[in-house]
Amino acid sequence: MFHGLALLLIGFALGDLGASADENKAIEADVELRVATDVAHDLFDQSKWAEAEEAFGRVISLHPSTEGYFYRAGCRYRLRRYNDAVHDINCGLECVAKGDDGIHPAWFYVLLSHIRADLDDLPGAITEITSAIETLPEEEDFFLRRSKYYCDSGEYQLAIDDLSRVVELAPDNIKAYESRATLWGQLGEYSRAIDDLSQLLNERPEDVRLLGQRALCHLHLGHYAVAIADLEKALAIDPTDVGSRIVLARALVYREEDRLPDNVTRSIELMEAVCESSSWGNVAHLQVFARVLSAAGEWKRAIGILRQAIAVATAEQKTKLAPMLWKLQQRQCLVGNWDDIHLGAVGAGP
Repeated sequence: MFHGLALLLIGFALGDLGASADENKAIEADVELRVATDVAHDLFDQSKWAEAEEAFGRVISLHPSTEGYFYRAGCRYRLRRYNDAVHDINCGLECVAKGDDGIHPAWFYVLLSHIRADLDDLPGAITEITSAIETLPEEEDFFLRRSKYYCDSGEYQLAIDDLSRVVELAPDNIKAYESRATLWGQLGEYSRAIDDLSQLLNERPEDVRLLGQRALCHLHLGHYAVAIADLEKALAIDPTDVGSRIVLARALVYREEDRLPDNVTRSIELMEAVCESSSWGNVAHLQVFARVLSAAGEWKRAIGILRQAIAVATAEQKTKLAPMLWKLQQRQCLVGNWDDIHLGAVGAGP
């Protein structure tokens, strides 16, 4: 009897040893997976895409999962290996179908939309991001992404609709207001653009760029005094802001009734400072300066500045500047200043 009991106890002991060995193997496998995953994520965070791709390959070999496939797809996307990235995305979605919820499927669709956009397939990008929205409808970033694709496709109203949805989901989303204001402006809806910009300026009253954008909208609506006030405020905040200087210089002499001596002098001084800051080599700045001088009636100097712009312009820019030079020379002729007319200088003509 004792012999049988001993054998029974030995059997139990061996069983316990077997169970412990299996448990140890499971623990070791779990530790190995965790270490491999940490290494892979560290490389990913450092933007070491090739090394991270290899590391996530190791993770996948240990345990295929949505996380491993998603991040390796991200690495392959960064490496512009789009087919390989799509393969991983499909594998990740298969893991989702099997119940692995480590990565929400919506994010796989977002990554697919990035790939489609990089391949200039905007309809495809819109389809993929729409799938993401349908899967996770309260994610504001998805609507922002789709609004960009719509904008790139010239579908401005659809882009505005998505941005309005972002505002509903996140009333403090500054990017949505800014983007929508820009699109309202492109559609000629300047009053609506002003509303969005004013909303932003309530939160950021000293944002020079927003003040400049609102000033431009007011100028389009003929609100010159309000526009000038915004630009003066912008320059009071940042006297070196080139954009505000240029727009203010134009605004001060835009209407004939505003071309008072003080306004003309200030406008010219602003543009002289702008051109000086670019060492008199920026074609766009010189062109605006020529317009300001033209508005001030200084035809001879305007022609000289425009010729200076043409001297440093590209061939394409010369083609656009030549008609402007021709018009300035015509105006100079009308006021009797014939001595500086050289029609053949840049091929300008009627």
